Amino acid sequence: MNPCQKKGNDMNIYLDIETIPNQSPTAYADILAAVQADFKAPSGMTKEQFAADLGISDPSEIKYTSATTLKARWEQEMAASKSAEIAEQEYRKTALNGGYGEIFCIGFAIDEDEVQVIRGENEAETLQLFFDVIKPKSRIPLFIGHNLTAFDLRFLWQRAVINKIKPSIPSFKNMPRDMIFDTMTEWAGYGN
Repeated sequence: MNPCQKKGNDMNIYLDIETIPNQSPTAYADILAAVQADFKAPSGMTKEQFAADLGISDPSEIKYTSATTLKARWEQEMAASKSAEIAEQEYRKTALNGGYGEIFCIGFAIDEDEVQVIRGENEAETLQLFFDVIKPKSRIPLFIGHNLTAFDLRFLWQRAVINKIKPSIPSFKNMPRDMIFDTMTEWAGYGN
């Protein structure tokens, strides 16, 4: 018996998804506009750091200029040069959010079969192909993978809802614990 096998499950589905940032044509531009409109200095920056970034080296000018004034000047001057960098970081983070990122491909193996990688013409097709292949029928699936609960299954479910695809599995929130073997939580426990 497989060490991951749980009582009552008779179909192991080893699963991993690969995600990409939001593919909307205006995604990056929208994030850049939002960053520029609300550009803020990173928390924890000191008065001395603001002065150094602004090229102010005169100790008396630094001493007699308030931190608030230096911060405002820093934000005004750095907005143009740093906004693109911050927007790029924010854009890339959308790959980790099921509300914005997209599934690029789904890798899985059922029982001892070879690994399959599904990549449709678009995300909706990728999801539909995957759900069609793993339809449990009369077998009870056990999903096995790393960080399934907090990422893969949640992301799959969210993208299915957004793409109006009916999943062939229960919602990750309603999925019985005996249908998931998450190597991350098995190793570190919940919340760790």
